[in-house]
Amino acid sequence: MNNKFKEKFENKLLKILKKYDDKKYGIIIKNLGNDFFIKVGNMEQYQAASLIKLTILYELFNNPKYNLDKEMKITSTDKVAGYGIVQYLHENIKFTLRDLAILMIILSDNTATNMLIDICGMDSINFTIKKLGLKNTILQRKMMDSKSKNIGLDNYTSPNDMMKLLEVLNENEEIISIMKKQLCNNKIPYFFEEKIDFAHKTGDLPQIEHDIGILSIGDQKIIIVIMTKNFKNKDEIELNNKVGELIYNFIEECPNE
Repeated sequence: MNNKFKEKFENKLLKILKKYDDKKYGIIIKNLGNDFFIKVGNMEQYQAASLIKLTILYELFNNPKYNLDKEMKITSTDKVAGYGIVQYLHENIKFTLRDLAILMIILSDNTATNMLIDICGMDSINFTIKKLGLKNTILQRKMMDSKSKNIGLDNYTSPNDMMKLLEVLNENEEIISIMKKQLCNNKIPYFFEEKIDFAHKTGDLPQIEHDIGILSIGDQKIIIVIMTKNFKNKDEIELNNKVGELIYNFIEECPNE
């Protein structure tokens, strides 16, 4: 890796980040093809928001006991509010497990997510999380479960854990194909051209705007993790946009050896 390139990139990144409190964000940028690796900000635990859905995706696609073509019927008791479209569809519509996984990722559908948590089992998902060595990640409640949240149960992760998870997810072509279809693109890829493949997942809560993924251009694959907390005035979206734009502008200059 060209040290001058890395230094130039890092200086520009730090200039962008100067505006923000470094206790409120955690950023990792890692080129899987060389030693380009930058880590800045707070690497401690964050509320996971919808990033936790990637652990469910991994569990579903990497455990042979699940038949991804099995159909599930959606009833009114399955439906929850928040992100997604399943809550608005007619009674008794059927989806395969693969369909539910796609909806969970590209539309962050909460009903699909909760059904998959029930199918996989929360304990099984958390066992897999531990097996992957994700030390700060835990699934403790379903989506829109305010009762659990009110008694202190929430879902958590960290930038380091999400980097490790992305490295593992990168090994599964179908998972990456699903993540590339993400329809929430107002954060990291806001200034990307459509020709660039970005397999990613977002997570939103009040004052929280996460975006993590794998950017592919040519033979390069770059992991990008941006996690935020306790921001105000939507500055966290601006942070995602500016860092994404910086990466986009530098990517074609990046030496791959």
